[in-house]
Amino acid sequence: MAKDLDIVDRQLELGMVKTITTGNILNYVELLFSPNVKSQFYFNEKDNVIQFCVKDCDLGVAGFNCILDKQTLKNLIYNLRDLHNQLDNKYGDI
Repeated sequence: MAKDLDIVDRQLELGMVKTITTGNILNYVELLFSPNVKSQFYFNEKDNVIQFCVKDCDLGVAGFNCILDKQTLKNLIYNLRDLHNQLDNKYGDI
């Protein structure tokens, strides 16, 4: 029997996004920044907030951890959208 059953972690490549959903609810989003650094967004339904964490995969230690309320998340998305719109369109619209 395998010692490590988290096969999905090993399949995630740089820049890929992994999501976990339950029905229509998006529970979890993960992005791999480098071979050893990933960010995770987790929906905390009880407190109605998003838990955001950036951690070192090798050490398993959280390097950054915070709570995002709806307004903060909205501001983050709008600003990421504005950054996205500044990028050159080498590969067509994505």
